[in-house]
Amino acid sequence: MLKEVKKKAKALEFGFVDGRVLEIPTSWLRSRCSCALCVANSAQSQPLFLTTAESQAFESVKKMEPVGNYAFSVTWGDSHRSIYSYERIFLEFENIPWPEHLRANLNPAQESAS
Repeated sequence: MLKEVKKKAKALEFGFVDGRVLEIPTSWLRSRCSCALCVANSAQSQPLFLTTAESQAFESVKKMEPVGNYAFSVTWGDSHRSIYSYERIFLEFENIPWPEHLRANLNPAQESAS
């Protein structure tokens, strides 16, 4: 069960009641948006060419709020809104074959709890 969410500079940190912590990079999260606009751009393989300022707004979190007990929404710096179910994001994120040196940095609280 989710206990708290903290907004960091380039990540969202999800803390669970069992002590697990997932720090999910905002760039990874934004790339997983499944709204119709993002899915259409992805299906057409339309690469986004962004200036530095646009890139920062694209990945910065303006607002985050729960959607019932099953999801959360993120309003990005460019005013785009994405909704993510907790289950989908956590399953996808935890199953990425991260190299060992990066995995240790992704879940520092979990490493120290072991």
